[in-house]
Amino acid sequence: LIPVIFVTGHSGVKNEIRALEAGAVDFITKPLNPPVVSARVKTHLTLKRQSDILRAQANLDGLTGIHNRRYFDLRLADEVNRIQRYGGYIACLFIDIDHFKNINDTWGHPIGDVVLKAVAERIKNMLRLTDTLARYGGEEFVVLLEQADAAQAFVVAERIREAVRQPAIPLDNGALIPITVS
Repeated sequence: LIPVIFVTGHSGVKNEIRALEAGAVDFITKPLNPPVVSARVKTHLTLKRQSDILRAQANLDGLTGIHNRRYFDLRLADEVNRIQRYGGYIACLFIDIDHFKNINDTWGHPIGDVVLKAVAERIKNMLRLTDTLARYGGEEFVVLLEQADAAQAFVVAERIREAVRQPAIPLDNGALIPITVS
């Protein structure tokens, strides 16, 4: 949303309340005081930027940088509504890293985090810009494929499975961790 500041010659509480109820973020009466107007504009632009950043962060997984389950749930609802209205296809891929607990138990949680980031990146690289990738929970990912039928979803799933499998994930110490997904 774009912040709107009412600048008017009309004063009074009723006019100010009407403007604010209509969606204004501020109300300035004439005659204008340019430094005050400038300060208020700067303040509202700062608030807008901060709000946008918070909104974006609320939809991202802090570890992998991809969307989170909350965002996925919203996108799925939107996409289902679109299909109900206009028709078409939608496919979902639920992806789980095989034996992830063993990775954490053997190598530790920091290495598990490295694996999660690498898997997220490999999946993301296999998708179209219109597809939605999200971390669903723990070691689970979900992909929403717009306008994809079952056969197309199978092809994408196989591409993802192979991309995650090869090559093994290298660690700083030279070790390689083989990863598979189901």
